[in-house]
Amino acid sequence: MSLLKPSRELISKAMNMSISSWEDRLRTVEECIGLYVCTTHDWAYMIGPKLFHIGCESCPLCVLFHSYYPPMSGEFCDLCPIKLLAGEKDCRNTPYIKVLNTLLKYARENKIVDQELIDVVALQVEFLEKARDSWLEKYDTE
Repeated sequence: MSLLKPSRELISKAMNMSISSWEDRLRTVEECIGLYVCTTHDWAYMIGPKLFHIGCESCPLCVLFHSYYPPMSGEFCDLCPIKLLAGEKDCRNTPYIKVLNTLLKYARENKIVDQELIDVVALQVEFLEKARDSWLEKYDTE
């Protein structure tokens, strides 16, 4: 494990940035209703004319925690507020997995953006807000 840990201020800032980026993604799918989803490469999709990237390098929390741990150590999620709430690393057991699976399904089946995709992205935003609030309540007062 790394001897250094990100400060509460950095974690809080990364959480807010992550929420903001998912709010942007929600606006993207709302604006692109009726347009096709296609995959460009892992974790990157085109929705109509817009790039929709959901990989680790586009998540402020992942970027923050990956910078404090050795590559491939598997420890980078250990202090992440998302793991602390969901109980699993790599955002398993969160709506992120449902977003990923829905995007894959839409790309494979040549589906257009509809309310189902909007709803799963909205669930991710709600989950992140809950994670932030839970983390602030539990860990930010220590």
